[in-house]
Amino acid sequence: MYYYIALAGLIIIDQIIKIVVRSTMSLGQTIPIIGDLFSIKYIENTGMAFGMMSGSRLFLVILPIIAMAIIFFLWKKYGKNYRSVLGIGVIMVIAGGLSNVFDRVLLGSVTDYLSLKWFAVFNFADICACVGCALIVIGIWFFEKKER
Repeated sequence: MYYYIALAGLIIIDQIIKIVVRSTMSLGQTIPIIGDLFSIKYIENTGMAFGMMSGSRLFLVILPIIAMAIIFFLWKKYGKNYRSVLGIGVIMVIAGGLSNVFDRVLLGSVTDYLSLKWFAVFNFADICACVGCALIVIGIWFFEKKER
């Protein structure tokens, strides 16, 4: 039950941040936070990572849903053998993916707003998905190693 509350909470946090960005900033506007190293930059991404496959809306909605379904299925089938770190990772990946899919379905693009000078512009959902993937890898690697 706690996993589902966490899932909803992460999606809500991401959506609130995106609503604030869309309602208080103009498209393309940049607000420096740490010089030009880190800033808030409002963009709408119609593609996937780094804007790839821009315009393939159907593909960009269906592919993440299939990936999240596979991850959820594997977690339900095998996750009981692992500690909560795997469950937290799965929930983070699903929350990040679902929040961005909601944007694609409802708005036609994903709102991105965190900008690092040497990297792409991303959002909280992207952070959830990446940290979640890392937790899944750590959980599987650590607990499988212990079981051997």
